[in-house]
Amino acid sequence: MKGSIKTVVAILFIVSLVLGACRPTAAPTATPKPTAVPPTATPKPTAVPPTPTPKPALKITVGTDATWPPFEFVDEATKDFVGLDIDLMKAIAEAGGFEVEFVNVSWDALLAGMATGQYDASISAMTITEDRAKQFDFSEPYYNAGQQIAVHASNTTINGVADLVGKVVGTQTGTTGDIEMKKITGVTVRGYDTIDQAFLDLVNQQQIEAVVADNPLVGGYIGKYPDTLKAVGGPLTEEYYGIAVKKNAPEILNAINAGLKTVLAQGIIAELESKWIKVAVEEPVSLVKTVEKVDDFTVKITLNRPDVAFLYKLAFGSFAIQSPAQIQKYEGGGDFFKNPSGTGPFKLKEWVPDTTITLEPNADYWGTKPTLKNVVYRVIKEAPARLLELQAGTVDIIDNVAPDDIPAAQADANLTVALRSAFNVGYLGINRGKAPFDKQEVRQAIAMAINKADLVTALYPPTASPAKGFVPPGIFGYSEGLVDWEYNPTKAKEMLAAAGFANGFKTTLWVMPVSRGYYPNPDKVGQVVQADLKAIGIDAEIVTYDWGVYLDKVAAGEADLFLLGWMADYPDATNFVDVFFGSGADASFGPTFPEIVDTLTLAASEADPVARQKIYDEANQLIHDLVPAVPIVHNASAVAMKKTVKGLLPSPLSTEFMWPVSVTGADTVIFARSGDTVGLDVADETDGESLMVALQIMEPLVNFKPGTADVEAGLAERWEVTEDLTEWTFYLRRGVKFHDGTDFNADAAIFNIERWWDKDNPYHKGHTGDFFYWGYFFGGFKGE
Repeated sequence: MKGSIKTVVAILFIVSLVLGACRPTAAPTATPKPTAVPPTATPKPTAVPPTPTPKPALKITVGTDATWPPFEFVDEATKDFVGLDIDLMKAIAEAGGFEVEFVNVSWDALLAGMATGQYDASISAMTITEDRAKQFDFSEPYYNAGQQIAVHASNTTINGVADLVGKVVGTQTGTTGDIEMKKITGVTVRGYDTIDQAFLDLVNQQQIEAVVADNPLVGGYIGKYPDTLKAVGGPLTEEYYGIAVKKNAPEILNAINAGLKTVLAQGIIAELESKWIKVAVEEPVSLVKTVEKVDDFTVKITLNRPDVAFLYKLAFGSFAIQSPAQIQKYEGGGDFFKNPSGTGPFKLKEWVPDTTITLEPNADYWGTKPTLKNVVYRVIKEAPARLLELQAGTVDIIDNVAPDDIPAAQADANLTVALRSAFNVGYLGINRGKAPFDKQEVRQAIAMAINKADLVTALYPPTASPAKGFVPPGIFGYSEGLVDWEYNPTKAKEMLAAAGFANGFKTTLWVMPVSRGYYPNPDKVGQVVQADLKAIGIDAEIVTYDWGVYLDKVAAGEADLFLLGWMADYPDATNFVDVFFGSGADASFGPTFPEIVDTLTLAASEADPVARQKIYDEANQLIHDLVPAVPIVHNASAVAMKKTVKGLLPSPLSTEFMWPVSVTGADTVIFARSGDTVGLDVADETDGESLMVALQIMEPLVNFKPGTADVEAGLAERWEVTEDLTEWTFYLRRGVKFHDGTDFNADAAIFNIERWWDKDNPYHKGHTGDFFYWGYFFGGFKGE
């Protein structure tokens, strides 16, 4: 590329531009005036005035650096100027009604020559920049291209930008590729005077291991060496090309824009792109490629790329199967979220909002049938009140025991306290889509302002620990060597001042209304964070909403700073960092960071655990440095129960199964928790209260074994996977029925998957319409 550019995901063509200009025409021939004839005189011959000479057509001289294939270069056989830009300029001239003459000028002299009037305009894959726009007028943009990585076809170690660390990368000195690569620590940049020399070295596997250049340039060289070069990863940056026009020449600018408008409307650029450029095609965002019915009880899912955590993801509660007939009855939305029909050991009996949900046994359950006659989930918002009711005997089990209450519960001879693994993280989210959080220095200042050690000591039991990253200890992908930000309010103030906020600023801090294992007392955590921010000059007003509204607003990017967290859905780093910062992330944190997305995508497809851990170390460092959020705490949450409760296995994933549970002398168990279920259309819910109830009612293809994070058979009796981890075949149970009496089979499984995956599916409506977990876990939706 020949200028600075930003990030892009793919080559785009701008096909709708609002431009105004008139095609220039020659002046019309004047009509002679009639001569009056005297009635008696002999007529004299009328003098015919000469026809005016037509005004010559506009001729525009265009400078171009004809050393830049495939955009402009000299055909060695004909010695003519050829390339995409040359054909484009000829098409614009024809459509705009003017003549064009090309002048070959070296890049270094191109703009200077136009400034001194040697030619009228310049076309040479020229980036529209702020500085250039001050010197020259520009046509509307005609091409959007980004930086792309090219490697030798035999290279298997470089698959994206993260793999360039430790490698020698060729660039053209002074270009955007050169600038961008020099920003990455650990990349050795070898600069070339011309990019063709870099590509020749890459073709011959000399001195460099990759080249970073304009995507179309990379495409052009791949077209020239199709068996020797290949593109990897997605475009790293974006830029817009335009035709530069000398200042104070509106006639020329209007003529070019008028012709360009016609060319774009006719789709000519697409034709030229097909003719001249072999564009690097980016991988699909969606992990899932196809879903096929092999027979009535066999389903095959094919992936676009390997995913070592795919089976874990399918075991998550959001992908539990429900009756197609029930979904169709409610047209995929409406009150379906109140009327589930699964295959699980329990059925919904009654739901009194914000009070209780009661389940009853499914007499036709295919597996081990529950002994309980009723399971009651009761809402008791305050943690101390939950313990008091447990001790009084009015409830049997309580969730999320407050840290201060754990010693008292452990000392009570009538109670049992079970600690879950600390597979969670509580964090302070930062929405960089809103100023001033778009400034990295501001986010880093916030990270240094939070006194995590004192917060955890004051508000948590000894089982909790300050979080330095988003992956908890004990989960694959945790980086032992990651060094956290030092608590340093003085330096934080200095960073704010350097960012232009010496006097601080005002903002809002959203605090969640329900307790979780990571935030058993969210209001207290909010107050501590508020005070720490105040100490560096950030005045944060605390706000909150009802739980469902809170989640929706945060996901939509409405919050400034916000408290939230994550409890493991499965034991892998993809469940933590991919959810927050991967390609399927929502708007909570503002725009994603492409360098993080690329690194996480690579990590998810790497089967070798040693190589995979190295990639996660890189990803965790990027997340630390860029600060899209501040991890605060990992905490082992606790469940307490009466001694009469048997068979409850505390889940490291915070979802206890109730079918193995019994209560001595009773057939009903009452489980107290801090909030109500949001909805039971589980594919479109995100809260733990919904999932813990839903998984008693419905089942995924594969399940987590109670009390563990190990995958076992669910509605699929067994499965097979190809060696490259891209084809998964599931063999389904026979004789299973949904609660509404309809049959479970391959058609039912595919109906559910298509509903989750395809935004155009008529039943892809749900409770909120987000289908949040599908996008997070599987990268995107059908066709993306």
